Amino acid sequence: MDRDTDGNCVGGLRSEDFLMTTDHGLAHTLPLAPNGWALPMIDSALCDSTGRIKLLLSESPIAEVRRVRVEQDGDRVFLQGRVRTFYAKQMAQETARRANCGLHIVNSVNVD
Repeated sequence: MDRDTDGNCVGGLRSEDFLMTTDHGLAHTLPLAPNGWALPMIDSALCDSTGRIKLLLSESPIAEVRRVRVEQDGDRVFLQGRVRTFYAKQMAQETARRANCGLHIVNSVNVD
């Protein structure tokens, strides 16, 4: 990716190629399609939060926690899988909570 002298990414896109919108007082920049319509986008904050949870779980020193699956439905994140102890289940939940993403965490991990 090319960068300008200030370190900003450049790649042939101009400010006219984007649409500024506001949602709940926050500004968002949406890319425009060649026909001028705003392209639909998934809320990147939600995607980033789920990715952060997956990353934190993958870095756990507990092997069972690293195998916990993460799925998102709207503002809810579901932790799924099987572990052998309630400790591992709790650690998966607390690890996901550390992501501090504002999503509701549903711990559906089963203890065998």
